Amino acid sequence: MPSETTGADRVKRSLLDDVHERVAEYLADPTLQPGSPVRIDHLARLWGVSQTPIREALARAEASGLVRREAHRGYRVAELLPPAEFDRLMELRLLLEPWCAAQAALHADEVADALRAEHEAMRRAPLDTYREYLRADVAFHDVLVRAAGNRFLQAALDLARPHAHRFRRFAVGVDDADEAIAEHQRVLDAVLAGDPVAAEAAMRAHLEGVRRRSV
Repeated sequence: MPSETTGADRVKRSLLDDVHERVAEYLADPTLQPGSPVRIDHLARLWGVSQTPIREALARAEASGLVRREAHRGYRVAELLPPAEFDRLMELRLLLEPWCAAQAALHADEVADALRAEHEAMRRAPLDTYREYLRADVAFHDVLVRAAGNRFLQAALDLARPHAHRFRRFAVGVDDADEAIAEHQRVLDAVLAGDPVAAEAAMRAHLEGVRRRSV
């Protein structure tokens, strides 16, 4: 019989998860143009970790299309998504993330602290560098996804979200922090109220807003 997923399991992160998140943040840097090298030894020194989790995180990033690996040249930053692919990516998120928000509302006591913390970090993040805002935005969604307790769903969304951020920030230049923070607040309120129907609707409205603002 499968063991019960605990609240700690729903929000727990491994070293590889943290490094993967850092890689996604790193690739969101606007100074990294498509084709720029991504050097494993440099990132290991920068973050104070061994090269092993960097390699594994870059393998994930390659599988998701964020980087490409070239023989004898290592990893390089991949091209941005074309608009049609961004739209398909948002279709995936709309299918999965509202359900995750509903699941989070069913476990509100277990995810409340983490969700509040990430929303506050997003609200306070300086927008001149974007990196801290992006980290908090990704982490907010990640708390909700982990509440579902489904590693396959988590893996699918890990592939999708970094592409969405890169496309919106650098391909079409979307800067919608005020709107996104307000939408996150509505998701947070619904989850904390333990209302799965409202949480699902709030997340759907958020993602539809993201999609609309990115056209």
